[in-house]
Amino acid sequence: MFIKLFEQVVERLAAKKNPTEISPMWASVASSFGAVWIADASTLEAVKKHLGQLQEKTGAVLGGKMLMVVEAFSHRPVAAFFDADAKHNETKWWQELQMRLPVGGLLITDMGFYGFEWFDTLTEQGKYVLTRQKAKVRYQVVRVLSSSSHYKYQTGQYN
Repeated sequence: MFIKLFEQVVERLAAKKNPTEISPMWASVASSFGAVWIADASTLEAVKKHLGQLQEKTGAVLGGKMLMVVEAFSHRPVAAFFDADAKHNETKWWQELQMRLPVGGLLITDMGFYGFEWFDTLTEQGKYVLTRQKAKVRYQVVRVLSSSSHYKYQTGQYN
């Protein structure tokens, strides 16, 4: 019920496109992409067992898993997803995120969304994803675009 109500709120907020003032530091990023979204999933905490159907369960009963997507600069909600299964893997929301992200959009995620097939699909659709590199991934650098002590911006080919 919460997700359905929340989706209605998101739709109404989307209809009220108030321009967001963007810091000059982020202006070039904002102008380079049609949308910049941040997505993060979380396992919801234990549910109290005063509900009838949960009283017979032993141990902690988790409340499921939720994914929240917000605009990066305004923090305005874009979408929310819920699955009652707390062990739900974030990759099961790939298709929904892929459909909602506009062409030219950038999605910033954690490594729970890591997958080459998904990266390739987004790239083919003219969409972008930013995430950390997994430590054990083997790849060959094709071209270094820029780098510093805190980041590397490069193109590569995976082995």
